[in-house]
Amino acid sequence: IDWVNTALRLQPDSQDALELKGRLYLSVGRLPEAIRVLEEVVARHPDHTLAWLNLSAAYHSSGRGPEALSAVLSAVKSAPDRAVPHFALGDLYYSRGELAKAESEYREAIARDDKHAGAYLRLADLYIKQKKDLKQAREWALRSNELYPGDGNAGERAATALFMLDEREDAVNELAAVAEDHPQNYRLWMRLGNMYEDLGDTVRARAAYGFAAKFAPTEFRDADLRDRDKSTTGAPTADARDDA
Repeated sequence: IDWVNTALRLQPDSQDALELKGRLYLSVGRLPEAIRVLEEVVARHPDHTLAWLNLSAAYHSSGRGPEALSAVLSAVKSAPDRAVPHFALGDLYYSRGELAKAESEYREAIARDDKHAGAYLRLADLYIKQKKDLKQAREWALRSNELYPGDGNAGERAATALFMLDEREDAVNELAAVAEDHPQNYRLWMRLGNMYEDLGDTVRARAAYGFAAKFAPTEFRDADLRDRDKSTTGAPTADARDDA
């Protein structure tokens, strides 16, 4: 932040430096400062898409839902042909439980960028959550994984859809391979343990949970991991922007 302040002293009209300052405040949880700075950016430059997106995130993290929605809609308006604002709007709708609206926005994102891995992953997640057209959900997850394997989450979604289609042995083998490729993603091991339990294989389930405990964040290591990730999916996490 000190470097950004130096840049602003040298170039006080730099909208990008000011936006970066707001984003840095957001990244360290200094939400009031982030909101103040980002509001200043969009007041001066109402077409600054990234500032609107980060302002929406700051409002959302502050529990200011209506303002978060208004800000992300302004981001969409500022760049109607870009995929990322629609993806962000989809995530906001997802977090509010408005799944039909979320699906529509993810489709809008793909219409603008057919290589948007995050949007395919979210669509797969939505369909798995609703137990809706699981074959399509799997196709979307595989497409996301093809575009950007990331930390294995797309591969896990594909395997979960397969498991729900009752191709359980194949799903377990597929997820085991994904977990081995991304061993530090403890949620993969948790899901694998869940699957082994459903198959009645308590020995392998225990081993999978052991790997989950090894790689889980410190605050989770003393918890019963087996109860932590039983649901087939969840709402997008705070790092949703990383998928964009």
